[in-house]
Amino acid sequence: MSFKDKTFKERWNDSMWHHSEDAFERRWQGTKHRFGLNQDRDEHGIETWAMAAFIRHAPDYICQLKSRSPAFFMEVQGTGKDRKHKFKFEKLSMLSQWNKHHDVWLWLWDDKYQEETIISLPKLRLLIAQGHCERGSFDDGKRPYWAVHVDIVAENSDWRTGRVRYE
Repeated sequence: MSFKDKTFKERWNDSMWHHSEDAFERRWQGTKHRFGLNQDRDEHGIETWAMAAFIRHAPDYICQLKSRSPAFFMEVQGTGKDRKHKFKFEKLSMLSQWNKHHDVWLWLWDDKYQEETIISLPKLRLLIAQGHCERGSFDDGKRPYWAVHVDIVAENSDWRTGRVRYE
């Protein structure tokens, strides 16, 4: 059974659920501080899914490249076996609201090739507007998303390092 076909509870208990964030925490070389709710790891039984979308979709981390450099938000996400990053409409909308307050970047993990790519939220939105992304949905149309192949993101990254490969 593929990850996407599992129930929410099965996905939550699967090590794949937090795989990208674990990779980020091992590989990020700057300073990082957990910011978002980490909603699906809550051990205290708080039902964060019922909170306002803006709060639920707070970026995962506050990051800095080095001491006294500007801080920014970082959202971390991985890809499936199809090597496409899938961004839910609601999540992108809320991250765009966060971006009005402070820059939001996305750290995107390609587990198959052990590569990360970093792209700004405005650049990702531009890729969508330019037609580089496909529309899809989870849950029979209830949760629409934009899908973009990892290579397209890497080719269009506006981060100074672009794609990084770990051997």
